Amino acid sequence: MNSTFYDLVHSKRIEHAMLRIRESNNLTLEGLGYECGFNSKSTFFSNFKKETGKTPGQYKKEVGMN
Repeated sequence: MNSTFYDLVHSKRIEHAMLRIRESNNLTLEGLGYECGFNSKSTFFSNFKKETGKTPGQYKKEVGMN
């Protein structure tokens, strides 16, 4: 699989975050990161960008949830 356990966990958390961004626009991105299990905004943002190639804010704009 060429992934660590933590890579897999972060990947699932990012999948959940992407789903929540599409479902609802009443969450702050920082709050969303905490809801998905990340302990800090920076960890959430860096893992989101690593997984998707864009920041959570860019993804939110792309899916039309301004």
